[in-house]
Amino acid sequence: MIKHELTNKTRFGINIPFKRWFSHTLICATFLLAPIQSILTHGTVTNPPSRVWICFQEDPQSPDSPACEASIIGWGTQAFYDWNEVARMDAGGMHREIIADGNLASAGRPDKYGGLDQVRNDWVTTSVTPGPYTVTWTNTAPHQTLYYEVYITKADWTPDQPLTWDSLELLTRTDPRPASATDNIDVVLPQRTGKHVIYSIWQRSLTPEAFYSTSDVDFGTASLPNRPPEAKFTSDNGRCGGPDVTFDASDSTDPNGDTLTYTWDFGDGTTAQGVNVSHTYTGLDNATVTLTVSDGEFSSGSVETIGLVVDPDCKEIPCPFDTPIQTALPSINASFNNVFILGDEGPDLSTLTDFAINWDAINNGLYQLSMNTNNGIPSWWNNLLESATYTFNTANPEITLTNTGFAGLDGSYYVTIDQGNFVMVSQTDGFTIYFSSSSTAPDCESVVTTPTNNAPVASFIASVLTGTDPLEVNFDASGSTDVDGDALTFNIDYGDGTFGREPISTHTYSAGEYTATLTISDGKGGAATASVSLVVDGDIIVNPPSSDCAFETPLSTPLETIFTSFNNVHVLGTGGPNMENVTKFTVNWDLANNGLYQFSFDLNITPWYINFSENIQNFNQPNPAISITGTGIPGLDGDYFAAIDNGNFVLVADGYSIYFSNTEAVPNCDPKVTTTKGDELSFILSPNPAVEKISILNKTDLKGNVITILDITGKKIKSLLVSESTKSMTIDIPGLKSGLYVVRISDRSGSSRTLNLIVD
Repeated sequence: MIKHELTNKTRFGINIPFKRWFSHTLICATFLLAPIQSILTHGTVTNPPSRVWICFQEDPQSPDSPACEASIIGWGTQAFYDWNEVARMDAGGMHREIIADGNLASAGRPDKYGGLDQVRNDWVTTSVTPGPYTVTWTNTAPHQTLYYEVYITKADWTPDQPLTWDSLELLTRTDPRPASATDNIDVVLPQRTGKHVIYSIWQRSLTPEAFYSTSDVDFGTASLPNRPPEAKFTSDNGRCGGPDVTFDASDSTDPNGDTLTYTWDFGDGTTAQGVNVSHTYTGLDNATVTLTVSDGEFSSGSVETIGLVVDPDCKEIPCPFDTPIQTALPSINASFNNVFILGDEGPDLSTLTDFAINWDAINNGLYQLSMNTNNGIPSWWNNLLESATYTFNTANPEITLTNTGFAGLDGSYYVTIDQGNFVMVSQTDGFTIYFSSSSTAPDCESVVTTPTNNAPVASFIASVLTGTDPLEVNFDASGSTDVDGDALTFNIDYGDGTFGREPISTHTYSAGEYTATLTISDGKGGAATASVSLVVDGDIIVNPPSSDCAFETPLSTPLETIFTSFNNVHVLGTGGPNMENVTKFTVNWDLANNGLYQFSFDLNITPWYINFSENIQNFNQPNPAISITGTGIPGLDGDYFAAIDNGNFVLVADGYSIYFSNTEAVPNCDPKVTTTKGDELSFILSPNPAVEKISILNKTDLKGNVITILDITGKKIKSLLVSESTKSMTIDIPGLKSGLYVVRISDRSGSSRTLNLIVD
């Protein structure tokens, strides 16, 4: 029995204390009524419950367990309200490259989720035993899945060790799956004792985004007694029966997770070893087959009697095209204007004028499946996607059609591709539907065709496509596939005169434009290429601001995180752009993940909305700046320093600044506006010389002024913005070396006054 040690206080079958049920209900209602944001929530593992899920269940405002309490004290509550966002948008399968050892639980985001990385022995655990187990992902925003991976810590790992990649053992990696709110992954837990971690990765298809989940489990203090395995097998001798039989024992299991051996007795005096075997019988109408599986101590068997006589009423398919094929269906995006019904009892498709299919094996997407007719029956254009259920992304790809409106077409089919043509082979009747670009019917009734080599499919992903010199790019070609299972060779032309041969590599570019090209070969004449284009800019050079509204740019630090929309824009200075058609500006910059996800303008004229998040910028470095091109807004294209002023976003160029705000009040930074700056910035500095702290006394309110301490070379030592009304300030200066410094007070207009400071 599996026990979740969360809480014994439940209401309505949900493990949430009743004292918090109402507040959680109110939060859910708020989420349902709130506008949809550009970044949605996604998912985590709820069986066994992940660390972040448990802390959310306990209530981030008043956690129950010491581990959750320590996480919230150290990292705040927001991470646990965002329990379904432990993710990386830049993963693309490169989990080990982007997430450092010790930061696996936080997905390499220790600034927000670092509480999950704590090495401690009191994380809430779920009791488990070795053997079959189901890991459950609960996904609040379902997406198509490229794969799930489930790991467990190795037998010698203990909770006083950090979680590292080398400490994990892979249990399973799934095939692609469609979007689902709940996904179950079946695993077999190996023999373990004590506390361990189950670590799971959800890699989305269509985008590089991946989600990460850390669950603590407890196997107990002693090994469970060994128990016998369970033997199961299936047999297959074709649609019409016969003496040629294949056997599959992969459904056999061991409750302790032990490695099994498989022994077959075919019932005719012959035996074999292995999980999957085949056998041809002679002179028998049936045979009693026995499978014996053993874990080295215990054995168990399964016995089945199979028929070997060919069904006389069964119609063999004259053109099966080797279906079902043993691989996933390769990608195909094509239209065909010829159709051939091979065999008997097939549908009448004589009115068909065109058949189109668009299947993307890499992204696991069937985007088109349609037929056009010349008489409008059942329709002129018929969307078969609405009638289809299919599994193209696994071995034995197949499709089932229902309610198509075409007489005789409904049914289940194996699918394959024959020399670029699409083939559907009936699973129940003796016919094949062959869609072709040629008016010549395939000759497959009297000629035995030899298998043709299928070309591989190249996948080439670059971690970044633009940036500043030097630009380090991670390339991943490991997603390249070959439906024949051929071994692939990789050749990469980086586009700068250098080359590589590894499927995963890193390359550094200097300024320029490049095309990196991957060529893969299967060694049998099949090849494929894929390319990515890269633009590497030199340092963004912005002329030093000459306006009085420079807002202390260029900044000496990277641009801090900001995600805000602004409804007002003020152009300060002269020579600035015409922004009269801009109705809203939105910036979404995440410093922790080095991602500019939105840099957009809403307009009151066409094209109504433009987004420049892909433009070259270095917001993650000192002197943050951006180069804006192709906006269509008069005078806006150019290079700008970036800054944040009291929550407002500022772009500073030579001679003018663009100030985005949610107030109509124009920021007061023009010296022409006032005439008493000397009086306003007349301040007294004491003590001088100073040791541990200094006091500043000004004649007028210091609110909105910036106080900066610089050394004798002009290097900024300390800077602060006065956010409250006051005429006096005390500033701590511990650690300053003895010497001469400058204290400067600057107001919004750009006016400033300085005094010398001696530190003893």
